[in-house]
This record gives sequence, C-alpha cells and structure tokens, in this order.
Amino acid sequence: MKKRRLAIACFVLAACLLMGMGYAALNKELEIDNYVALSVDPTDYNAVFTTASFVAGETSVDPNAMENTNYTVAVNAANAAVLDINLDANTLTEVGHKVTVTATIKNVSEYYNVNLQAPVVGVNDQIKDYVSVTCELAAGATDPLTPASTATCTTTCTIVVELKAMPTEAISRQNISITIPHSATTYTAAP
Repeated sequence: MKKRRLAIACFVLAACLLMGMGYAALNKELEIDNYVALSVDPTDYNAVFTTASFVAGETSVDPNAMENTNYTVAVNAANAAVLDINLDANTLTEVGHKVTVTATIKNVSEYYNVNLQAPVVGVNDQIKDYVSVTCELAAGATDPLTPASTATCTTTCTIVVELKAMPTEAISRQNISITIPHSATTYTAAP
C-alpha cells in the first residue's frame, strides 16, 4: 500500500510538473524594443518680412514723392529677416514729425509654428534724447503663426519713429535696432 501511495504521489507530482511546464509554454510573452531618434530641421524654421511700406496718413512727409525724399523702407534683399528703414537728416525736420512703417511678418516654415514675443527697441545713446521709437505687433500676433500653407501664417507690426526734440548740432547716421524675438513649436494640424 505504501508503494501504491508513493506511486500515486509521484504520478500526481509528475502531472503537476507537466501541467506547469505546459502552462509556461503556453504563456510566453512577445517583447518589442523600440528606439526612435528625432532631429530638428533648422533650415525649415524661419520667419521673414514679406512687405513693408510707409503709412501715408501717419507719416509727416509724403511717402508717394519718393524721388523728392531721402528715406526708404524695404525688406533686405540678402536677408528677408531684416527690414531696412533709412531716414536721412532732411526727413524729420520739426518736433512732432514722424514716420510710420507697417511690415508684414510671415512664417515660411512647413512644419513649425512661430511664436513672436514683444519687440525690443534699442536706440543709440547719441539720439535717444531726440527721437522716440516704438514697435508694436498687431493684435493676436503673439498667437502662434502657423506654417506657410495655412491661413494664419502672417501678422503685421507697426514701427513709429518720431522727432521729440531738435538736436543742438548735426548728428551723423545712427543705429536704431528693433528685434522681435521668436521661437518655434511643433505644428500639429487639426484632425
């Protein structure tokens, strides 16, 4: 009887081992290792000026008489991210004279939003007491400018240079720098 109990116990133990191995064989897992590397396309991200012009009703001198004036505004031919505004000594001749320029900024990227930030105006120390310079983005311009293929890829900025005091001596050509900082974010099209 002892042998029979031992045989039954061995049989049950062997059956449990076979069942466990069979269960293990049926419960394997599949595993996938996945690695993704991404890069930025710095050549695609860009915001540029597309047009610029004097605002006739808000400019003290007549912008339509360009042949008789000594001031110009244009998008830089070599770098569209630069707007060239040139005013000579005969442009602002009375206190209160001002020149107003409006420029269109466009996101020419295919894959990135452009996030414009508040303009930073820097006026050279030699002329800061004589002129005031402002640059304002259009309402909503701090919303992302979406890629060039969308309807919301442009905005405008307005630059005003005004003579606030007459200088006591002639001042040669001085630099006024206006920077519009911006950053990129990924554009995700609506589904």
